[in-house]
Amino acid sequence: PFGVEKGRALREARTNDLQNPSTDKILWCGDGSSDFPAALISDIVLARQNTSLEKLCRANSIPHRSFVTFATVQEMAQEWIDQQQEKARQQLQQESLATIATSAPNGGGVIVEP
Repeated sequence: PFGVEKGRALREARTNDLQNPSTDKILWCGDGSSDFPAALISDIVLARQNTSLEKLCRANSIPHRSFVTFATVQEMAQEWIDQQQEKARQQLQQESLATIATSAPNGGGVIVEP
């Protein structure tokens, strides 16, 4: 909405409202130039196709995904969440394997007994 400094509001939310600011992500969805300050500090930006926000993102090399109607935003957001969860799962798995390898009594080798 006009009159709301979206970038400032989002910075405050990032500082005060995230459960884990180091890992929680912010997805911003918009279509106008008033969305641009928030897009600058978001982790992912969904910009409606052929709008001032999409043009500003392109002109300023801000990674974003374009959408045609807001009806598709929920699907795109869920896809992004699923990707983030998969990345986190893979990272946790790699960290677990690294911990097992470095704490093994034989220096990381695997002992297989018949």
